[in-house]
Amino acid sequence: MTGLLMGKTLRTLLSEFRERLSSAGIENPSLEAEHILSAALKCRRLDLLLSPRRMVSETQHRSAQRLLESRLQRIPLAYVLGEWDFTGLTFKLNRFTLVPRPETELLYETVLRKYQNEPRISGTIHIADIGTGSGCLAISIAKTMPTAQVWAVDLSADAARMAMVNSRDHHVDSRVHVWCGDLVESISSTRPFDAVVANLPYIPTNVIPQLEPEVQQEPRRALDGGDDGLHLVRRLVGEVLPLLKSPGCLFLEIGYNQSSLVRELCLRAGFSSIQTVPDHSGWDRIILAEKK
Repeated sequence: MTGLLMGKTLRTLLSEFRERLSSAGIENPSLEAEHILSAALKCRRLDLLLSPRRMVSETQHRSAQRLLESRLQRIPLAYVLGEWDFTGLTFKLNRFTLVPRPETELLYETVLRKYQNEPRISGTIHIADIGTGSGCLAISIAKTMPTAQVWAVDLSADAARMAMVNSRDHHVDSRVHVWCGDLVESISSTRPFDAVVANLPYIPTNVIPQLEPEVQQEPRRALDGGDDGLHLVRRLVGEVLPLLKSPGCLFLEIGYNQSSLVRELCLRAGFSSIQTVPDHSGWDRIILAEKK
């Protein structure tokens, strides 16, 4: 039994981890315990359930314990694991990239619906993803739309480097062009785009201290949208029209109560048609603004 921690089976550790996570007030402790143990053991979550009596080595136990202690400090699970799933793909993350969320999958789905049913589009589709972070949105679009060329832009050099790593991992680095820059400034002379997509910071500054401890450990620059949450959204809407082809589209992820304000910004900027897409709770979370 050398190298094994006597008495510690997968079932025992899952139970212990679940109890500690639950005591710390972490939601879904069973699921998170499975994620942590499967990462430490480098196996599927299903394998944990299929082999509950499997003994865990001391090395594996120490690895799992380190991950658990990080999570108990309310470090987001995605950062603890170093990766997260989005649109069925797995993306590496670091502390300079937001954790992908379901609302951004809705943004992705909205882009797909628009261009998969657009008969006027033929040949290469040119798309810019502003505030790309880990690159999950740009890469997912490129994986699903084989004719797309995507420019992925982020102000953070650390985030841009992670987007480059992910684009190589998913074998789309020839079609996802990562740039480090401020909104559309770095790509303004590149080409006209069929679409610009953006998940920019949209949380008002005074709301951030009220958010969950995990969210507060994500990069402040990727969360804080200024006094009304729309500082960067307002800038982008005001700058993006000349970069779009005619016709062209701007896709924005927004806060649950910002639809009316962002619609007005888009109309003032010169967009001719504004549509909204609700999330599963009925809140308008995506803006689709069209330039004719």
